[in-house]
Amino acid sequence: MGKKILSKQDVEKCYYGGSKSMIVSRNLIIPPGVMDLARSLGIKFIYVETSEFPNIVSALCAEYGVKDKSVVDEIVKRVIKLFEGERVKKVELEG
Repeated sequence: MGKKILSKQDVEKCYYGGSKSMIVSRNLIIPPGVMDLARSLGIKFIYVETSEFPNIVSALCAEYGVKDKSVVDEIVKRVIKLFEGERVKKVELEG
Protein backbone atom coordinates (compact mmCIF):
# COMPACT_ATOMS: atom_id res chain seq x y z
CA MET A 1 0.00 0.00 0.00
CA GLY A 2 1.24 3.51 -0.80
CA LYS A 3 2.08 6.13 1.76
CA LYS A 4 -0.63 8.42 3.09
CA ILE A 5 -0.29 12.20 2.76
CA LEU A 6 -1.42 14.56 5.52
CA SER A 7 -3.58 17.42 4.25
CA LYS A 8 -4.19 20.95 5.48
CA GLN A 9 -7.77 19.88 6.18
CA ASP A 10 -6.48 17.14 8.52
CA VAL A 11 -4.47 19.72 10.49
CA GLU A 12 -7.37 22.19 10.58
CA LYS A 13 -9.75 19.45 11.78
CA CYS A 14 -7.34 18.70 14.62
CA TYR A 15 -6.97 22.37 15.53
CA TYR A 16 -10.66 23.26 15.40
CA GLY A 17 -11.42 20.07 17.32
CA GLY A 18 -9.45 21.54 20.21
CA SER A 19 -6.29 19.45 19.98
CA LYS A 20 -2.73 20.72 19.94
CA SER A 21 -1.13 17.44 18.88
CA MET A 22 -1.57 14.73 16.26
CA ILE A 23 -0.41 11.14 16.53
CA VAL A 24 0.95 10.21 13.12
CA SER A 25 2.68 7.24 11.56
CA ARG A 26 6.35 7.60 10.70
CA ASN A 27 5.35 6.59 7.16
CA LEU A 28 3.03 9.58 6.75
CA ILE A 29 4.10 12.23 4.25
CA ILE A 30 3.73 15.80 5.56
CA PRO A 31 4.14 18.35 2.74
CA PRO A 32 6.01 21.58 3.63
CA GLY A 33 2.87 23.74 3.41
CA VAL A 34 1.03 21.43 5.79
CA MET A 35 3.98 21.49 8.20
CA ASP A 36 3.99 25.31 8.05
CA LEU A 37 0.26 25.42 8.83
CA ALA A 38 0.71 23.05 11.78
CA ARG A 39 3.50 25.22 13.18
CA SER A 40 1.44 28.40 12.80
CA LEU A 41 -1.46 26.76 14.66
CA GLY A 42 0.79 25.33 17.36
CA ILE A 43 0.09 21.71 16.39
CA LYS A 44 2.79 19.22 17.39
CA PHE A 45 3.23 15.84 15.71
CA ILE A 46 3.79 12.70 17.77
CA TYR A 47 5.43 10.11 15.54
CA VAL A 48 4.84 6.44 16.29
CA GLU A 49 5.56 3.12 14.64
CA THR A 50 2.62 0.87 13.77
CA SER A 51 4.12 -1.77 16.07
CA GLU A 52 3.60 0.61 19.03
CA PHE A 53 -0.18 0.90 18.52
CA PRO A 54 -1.20 -2.17 20.55
CA ASN A 55 0.53 -0.83 23.66
CA ILE A 56 -0.73 2.72 23.16
CA VAL A 57 -4.33 1.63 22.55
CA SER A 58 -4.28 -0.86 25.43
CA ALA A 59 -3.05 1.83 27.83
CA LEU A 60 -5.73 4.29 26.68
CA CYS A 61 -8.46 1.66 26.92
CA ALA A 62 -7.37 0.79 30.46
CA GLU A 63 -7.39 4.48 31.37
CA TYR A 64 -10.98 4.80 30.13
CA GLY A 65 -12.15 1.56 31.73
CA VAL A 66 -12.40 -0.59 28.59
CA LYS A 67 -11.42 -4.03 29.84
CA ASP A 68 -12.93 -6.39 27.29
CA LYS A 69 -9.93 -7.84 25.42
CA SER A 70 -11.94 -8.45 22.24
CA VAL A 71 -12.95 -4.76 22.14
CA VAL A 72 -9.35 -3.62 22.75
CA ASP A 73 -8.08 -5.98 20.03
CA GLU A 74 -10.68 -4.67 17.56
CA ILE A 75 -9.73 -1.06 18.32
CA VAL A 76 -6.04 -1.90 17.76
CA LYS A 77 -6.85 -3.48 14.38
CA ARG A 78 -8.90 -0.49 13.31
CA VAL A 79 -6.28 2.04 14.42
CA ILE A 80 -3.61 0.21 12.43
CA LYS A 81 -5.90 0.19 9.37
CA LEU A 82 -6.53 3.92 9.74
CA PHE A 83 -2.82 4.65 9.87
CA GLU A 84 -2.28 2.46 6.84
CA GLY A 85 -4.85 4.53 4.93
CA GLU A 86 -7.73 2.05 4.92
CA ARG A 87 -11.32 3.01 5.65
CA VAL A 88 -12.80 1.41 8.74
CA LYS A 89 -16.28 1.22 10.19
CA LYS A 90 -17.21 3.33 13.19
CA VAL A 91 -16.12 1.79 16.48
CA GLU A 92 -19.06 1.24 18.83
CA LEU A 93 -18.10 0.92 22.49
CA GLU A 94 -20.44 -0.26 25.18
CA GLY A 95 -20.15 0.40 28.90
